[in-house]
Amino acid sequence: MATSWVETTSVGTLKSEDLAKADLVFRYNRYVYRTSGTHLSNGGMGTVYELDRRDDETGAEERVVGKVFHSSYLYQLRTDEVTRRDHHNNLAAMARIAAIEHPNILRRTCRRRSPTTTCSSRRAWARRCSRRSRSTT
Repeated sequence: MATSWVETTSVGTLKSEDLAKADLVFRYNRYVYRTSGTHLSNGGMGTVYELDRRDDETGAEERVVGKVFHSSYLYQLRTDEVTRRDHHNNLAAMARIAAIEHPNILRRTCRRRSPTTTCSSRRAWARRCSRRSRSTT
């Protein structure tokens, strides 16, 4: 991972297209995030990008995913009770899955506290990690 962690933008001014640009740095709570410009996936809910994250308390750096929701999905969340219920059920299921510690389950790489990261893209992340581990062995 690169070494520059100087903030270049604030999370309040960040736009969805900014995640497609490399080397933008922003802070959210105790984490500093840096965009890599790497697009991972598109889906019905949104678009997923790869980010780097540094923990201010420990200095640990890790790769995480950031998801930008489509405006049509956000509108549907506000107006459709079934979509809202399904969304909350999916978040609860992902939290239960993320709590499982097992050698055959990809470890949790994000936390729901941040609006810029989500565990809902675990399959895309798992495919990417799987390709990396095969290429390094």
